[in-house]
Amino acid sequence: MQTIIAKPQAAELSCNLAGGIDTFCRESLEHLLGIFRAGGLSMSDAQVDAPLSAEDQAALDNLTNAVARDLAQGVSPRQIEQMLIKQGWTVENAREYVASVNQAVQNYRQSDPARAQIAAAYAKHMVFGALWAVGGIAITALTYSAASSSGGGRYVVAWGAIAFGIFDCFRGLFGWLKYK
Repeated sequence: MQTIIAKPQAAELSCNLAGGIDTFCRESLEHLLGIFRAGGLSMSDAQVDAPLSAEDQAALDNLTNAVARDLAQGVSPRQIEQMLIKQGWTVENAREYVASVNQAVQNYRQSDPARAQIAAAYAKHMVFGALWAVGGIAITALTYSAASSSGGGRYVVAWGAIAFGIFDCFRGLFGWLKYK
């Protein structure tokens, strides 16, 4: 016997449950629910004698990826459970499924490939933050120089770009140090 519950492929996420189920995800969810209902199955006893068909596996993978992405983006498990319940899942099945996917997401976050990917994202924040700050300083310096060389006038202090850049650069630095 093979269980139907699968672990997420966290690198390839496809639809967002909490933000509103898109058409492909809805079709996958309805297809998966149809499999359970046709066999009189629940998530706790979701066992089949034969391997899943390619279509069934695609539906399950799509749903699992959607739940994994929402969890990774900070959507609470409770919100995702409620969305599944609205789609016809039982409370117990929704909790079990979301807990399974949540555990897989947590395990993935602790893996070396995930930490490297997170560190790379924070490194981008450092670079782009520095570029924003330097750009803001350059605009301020150029407009000040132009105003003072003509004997006075107006100049632009690009404090928003400077502040955002410094904030983003430090956010990137501290995140990078945490995950490198």
